[in-house]
Amino acid sequence: MKQVKRAVLRIFFALEVCLFALVYFLGPQGMRMIWQLQEGNEIRAHDVARAEKEIADLEAELTAWHQHGDFLTEKAARERLHMARPGELVYHVD
Repeated sequence: MKQVKRAVLRIFFALEVCLFALVYFLGPQGMRMIWQLQEGNEIRAHDVARAEKEIADLEAELTAWHQHGDFLTEKAARERLHMARPGELVYHVD
């Protein structure tokens, strides 16, 4: 009788350890979820770094516009808007 009781307790203990391991690794707040959240944080950190670089580039362009406004206005009109002064010929090279 004592051996049967020990065997049953060991089986229940083994089941409890297995259940704990499943919940710990695969549960809704387990290690798998933590790893997924860490990957998401890394992706967001790269997005933030890319956005900060874009902001710095735009601020540099804004500074250039303030320093060389007339020149850059004409450059933008000619290159981006394909505008020309009267009497000028515009050539498009593809």
